[in-house]
Amino acid sequence: MFEEYKRNAPYKGPYLRKLRKIPVDKEALIRKYIAGVMSKRTDIDFEDNVAESSEIYESHSLPEFPKEGPRFLQNQVSNVTVITGKNAKLICNIMDLGNWTVSWIRHRDTHLVSVGLFVYTADMRFRPMFKQYYNDDSKNKNGYSYIEWTLEILSPQQRDDGVYECQINTTPFRSHFVNFRVIDPITRILGLPEVFVDKGSTINLTCTITQAPEPPNYIRWSLNSKAISYDSPRGGVSVVVEKGIYSSSSLIIQNARMSDSGNYTCKPDNAAPASVLVHVLNEFPAAMQHGGSLKKHFGELAVVLCLLNYFLL
Repeated sequence: MFEEYKRNAPYKGPYLRKLRKIPVDKEALIRKYIAGVMSKRTDIDFEDNVAESSEIYESHSLPEFPKEGPRFLQNQVSNVTVITGKNAKLICNIMDLGNWTVSWIRHRDTHLVSVGLFVYTADMRFRPMFKQYYNDDSKNKNGYSYIEWTLEILSPQQRDDGVYECQINTTPFRSHFVNFRVIDPITRILGLPEVFVDKGSTINLTCTITQAPEPPNYIRWSLNSKAISYDSPRGGVSVVVEKGIYSSSSLIIQNARMSDSGNYTCKPDNAAPASVLVHVLNEFPAAMQHGGSLKKHFGELAVVLCLLNYFLL
């Protein structure tokens, strides 16, 4: 079937699908094809835990092939990590592909995702495509070209985690493995979900973003769903941002007012938002003194009760 496909279905574009009618017995052929794939790969321990198996896949990602025939370029990307919902591309670069066919296989469930530009899954989020490049290195007089075969995954979810194999249908098969991870960054505001501050004091809120594959481009603060302005006439509002493996943003509001009460939200561009409720307390000196007097009377009453209890017993 694959030889007939190569003859009758030349590539005409990166998003081309189903150029000809698929035979009725395609599932049987696919099962046979996958069985052949796995029989050639019994030396590899395909674990579900990518982190524990990364060295295995790394060691097999750049095998030594003879110079003749198709071969993978060096320095292939073997690990791809994205956040949930952000489109991902798994890429393998191949020299001298000729008339050979490139397939993508998902090892989590041993599923044949695509053969050439044909998609063998009902999940339309998977898109195989290719693009040809030419070398411009002046040291290589003859130059060479290579084809970038890509499996694009639209709006990836955590169920898409796992190892994907880019395979050339030579004998034996030639393969490059990509460890694919989909993660959810964690956003949180340090401290309790509710914060109480006195009028005239300083509000200091710190938002952290962890488990993100890359730092956020921006982190925005809002109060009651309205963006906070750092250069408003009110003054005394500033923000301190640190970006890295662990990114953070600290919102500082000096001389807190009653109008500063409300729901504060920290929203990075690459993660879910986090919120905290701030209450600015309007306490006056007289009330504080009255409260102090009450505490004194309660303390004296407690001493009297203890003495009575002692003598009565």
